[in-house]
Amino acid sequence: LCCVSLSRRDDVSWDVWMLTALAIVSAGSICWWVLSKGTYRVPVPLGAADLLVAVSSLVVLGIRLPRDAQIGDWNVWAPANADLTVATLPAWITSVPVTLIVGAVVAGIYVAVVLPGNTGLVLSVVMNGVSYLVFVVAAVIILDVARHMADQVERSHADAVRLAGQLQLDRYLFHMHNASGLLARLSRDDMPPALLAPLRVQAAREASRLRLAMTMETTTGPGTRTLGEVVDEAAAGFGQLPIEVNDLLGRHVTLPLHQAMAVQMALITVLYNVEFHARATEVTIHAEDHGDWWEVSVVDDGVGFDTSAVPL
Repeated sequence: LCCVSLSRRDDVSWDVWMLTALAIVSAGSICWWVLSKGTYRVPVPLGAADLLVAVSSLVVLGIRLPRDAQIGDWNVWAPANADLTVATLPAWITSVPVTLIVGAVVAGIYVAVVLPGNTGLVLSVVMNGVSYLVFVVAAVIILDVARHMADQVERSHADAVRLAGQLQLDRYLFHMHNASGLLARLSRDDMPPALLAPLRVQAAREASRLRLAMTMETTTGPGTRTLGEVVDEAAAGFGQLPIEVNDLLGRHVTLPLHQAMAVQMALITVLYNVEFHARATEVTIHAEDHGDWWEVSVVDDGVGFDTSAVPL
């Protein structure tokens, strides 16, 4: 629009046309940078060049074009272009005080250029000058909020990476606990022959469970299990333990597959602890549905241990 409007005037000099071209190139370069790089952080040379073109345009158009055309005329595009320029100052000037000072200087240049010969429109000139400061302050606030949000995103991403790594480690330790305990049990020289066969069965089941656990961690397929099924499968590999299952009040509870897997692995871990350490003569697995919540407990009459002497 500016080019079409200027082309209809006979008194437009070459320097005005050159500044028009430079303003188009400068604004286009900033738009290209932001869109192609995906960032609002503009390089300092590019921002400084845009500021230089904007200030030069204010001065040159203020001198070259008639005084009565400085306000409300499409031919004088420099003030509107300067509005956009001061709005991008925080994108390449990191210091807020410096940004405000530069914006105030641009506003002062505008008033100094436009006011002579337009004293009858002094209020309009002053309000236009104030608008530059409004643009700068608004841009500072918006970009400060954007930077704050970006910092939060970066921190959240770092926390997510850290927690994902911790989760993988926890899963590894959880699954390795049972297997390592079973291997240690099998490697003992004083292993009673009567227990060797059941422990081998447990080792085979543990290997299957580890493979299933790795599959579960990489899939999120649909499916449900009842709490009764979970308890039965967890206790199935511990035939040498004197287990009594009392789950009539909770067998019907339905669990999503990932929750069922977690409960089953927890039960198996507890039963391994009973087998390896408790020397129990009675083990009871109890499951009960309380409506809004449910519970599974394992109780044995084993030797226990001194909680004050053994680190938990």
